[in-house]
Amino acid sequence: MPVKCYLQVTAGVEPGIGIAEYTKRWEWSPKEIDGHRIVMTADELIQFHELSDDAHDYAKQIQNPDLATWVTTEWVWISLPE
Repeated sequence: MPVKCYLQVTAGVEPGIGIAEYTKRWEWSPKEIDGHRIVMTADELIQFHELSDDAHDYAKQIQNPDLATWVTTEWVWISLPE
């Protein structure tokens, strides 16, 4: 099953309303999914960790009460037609 995935960091002041200038996405698309299990090569695993580290570092940077009162990091998975 082909999928597209991205890690999204969103921040805002009002609950549930993200500020567009602080929203950032990192796309990552694994080549193979076996049921609910992602099958990764060693290079894909390295890419996954680098992407995750970048997103979490960005979330820490904007975690500042002068900018926003909340920050979320979430994985978004999209199934693609075969």
